[in-house]
Amino acid sequence: MSTALLALIALVQGAFLMMLLVLVGVGRWLGVYRGRRRCKQRERVGHAAQNWLAGGASSKALRRTVDSGSFAAAAEFLTTFGARRGGDEWERLAAEIQQTSWFRTLCRHASSPFWWRRLGAARLLAKLASSDQTAIALALLADPRPPVRVAAAEIVARVPSRELMEELYEFASSTGAVVRGHLLELLAKNRAVLEEMLIERLASDRDRASFTTALELAGQIGVPSLLPVILPYAEAEDLEVRIATARALSSFPHPRSGAALMKLLGDAHWEARAVAASSLGAIGAIEAIDTLRGALEDPSWWVRLRGAVSLRVLGPVGIQVLESVGPEADSYAYDMATYVLRLSDSAVLEFVTRSISSDAAAAADRAA
Repeated sequence: MSTALLALIALVQGAFLMMLLVLVGVGRWLGVYRGRRRCKQRERVGHAAQNWLAGGASSKALRRTVDSGSFAAAAEFLTTFGARRGGDEWERLAAEIQQTSWFRTLCRHASSPFWWRRLGAARLLAKLASSDQTAIALALLADPRPPVRVAAAEIVARVPSRELMEELYEFASSTGAVVRGHLLELLAKNRAVLEEMLIERLASDRDRASFTTALELAGQIGVPSLLPVILPYAEAEDLEVRIATARALSSFPHPRSGAALMKLLGDAHWEARAVAASSLGAIGAIEAIDTLRGALEDPSWWVRLRGAVSLRVLGPVGIQVLESVGPEADSYAYDMATYVLRLSDSAVLEFVTRSISSDAAAAADRAA
């Protein structure tokens, strides 16, 4: 290879390295410039919003300021401001923002072909939406991207329409346990609409996932009018429905609930017996003392544990029953009673309030 060729290669490599360094420098400079510009625009929007809320600026001036800056700057300000402020101040500002061109752009982003724009739109609409955006919220809840759907679920807090809650309910029925728990919490906040919806669902649903979701929601809101609707399912043929019913009844401290749960303590499946034993303690069913005493001799470790914890929760009468269990009658019952009596109050509370998944319970039972 000639010296001239080697020199040419070195020259080309040097030029390429120089261009790369220039591009990196220009990129960093542009990043800093855009960041500072966005920061200034965000501060300008914030200043205009504060002035408007204080009565020192007109609505026209606020809208002009929001529309004149970048979309991202206004979005950043509203996200931060919405997290700090609430109540009438935020509702007034949100109503005014809905009249801007910026908000119309946000609504267009909700149908963007780019999923990250739809995600951003869902997050902002959860803070700004009104009943006029119900159709947009429904479209976002049907989005093929799960993160977009989860973000759109938050819109129900601002738009508690029956149609939107029905869609959110279907989403909760078909997703995993962690996401479902979050969605059910959102639904449970709208009890007025949810109560009527659940009564209809419990009377008509035949899909197991949807039906057990309705029972779980009924247990979360604990509205007395739902008790007569729930009770018949304590004798359902489907094991999952009986378990969901037993768990839901833990929110209904009533003699009829206690009677149904005591009957479930005789269920052929240990999973139903374990949940029933736990629920009896949750509703303070003193009349179930003798039945729970019998649960201490159940073949399943989980049933014995739940029965003993419920006896402990029932107070002095239940504690007296646990202390009366001796090793001569049933060593398993004695061991469980001794174990639960030695638990701290916080540990007992954790046992009462924490729900146990079927998989975890099954694994523990097989290990026992």
